[in-house]
Amino acid sequence: MLYPIPGHMMRPRFSANIGFLWPELSLTDRIHAAAKAGFSAVECHFPYDVPSADVRQALQDTGLPMVGLNTQLGVNGADDFGVAARPDRVDEAREYIDQAMTYAADIGCANINVVPGKTNRQQDCEAIFQSNLAYACDKAAPLDKTVVIEPINTRAAPQFHLTTVAQALDTIHGVQAGNLKLMFDFYHVQIMEAAAGSP
Repeated sequence: MLYPIPGHMMRPRFSANIGFLWPELSLTDRIHAAAKAGFSAVECHFPYDVPSADVRQALQDTGLPMVGLNTQLGVNGADDFGVAARPDRVDEAREYIDQAMTYAADIGCANINVVPGKTNRQQDCEAIFQSNLAYACDKAAPLDKTVVIEPINTRAAPQFHLTTVAQALDTIHGVQAGNLKLMFDFYHVQIMEAAAGSP
């Protein structure tokens, strides 16, 4: 992830996604590996199997911030790919939101990606997603956290609820919360929205 730091807006900083990098190491050792490799921060989709106190200690030891984590994908894992836009799973979605907020507060993580899931854009799913995002933003505000949503390409996640920037912006405008932002992933956006004929 490329992310801004206040006062350094013209100087890009890079975070290591330790959910992918150094898979042979424990999560806390991956934080140390990221520091040794020269990264300025780390991110991790799902750190929940590791006690937050252990992650917090590794972050303190290395001086690296954790800049992002995700809500859980659901009881069916990648088959769900999130549940926050699922009308039949609101309680589960909010349990994941609560879990993510608590964990983020414990480790000083600034951003929480609320994952909507595979809905194929069914009619009633967007309203549920916006309702769950409003819940997340209300939870995040007193913690000074930002909630983010991310469009994902349909090759990686068929029937995913958000596949374009325009859809995500419509969701953000619908929720109208100052701490809800777009996570712009160039990889996913290029696949879904590059001009015809682009690779």
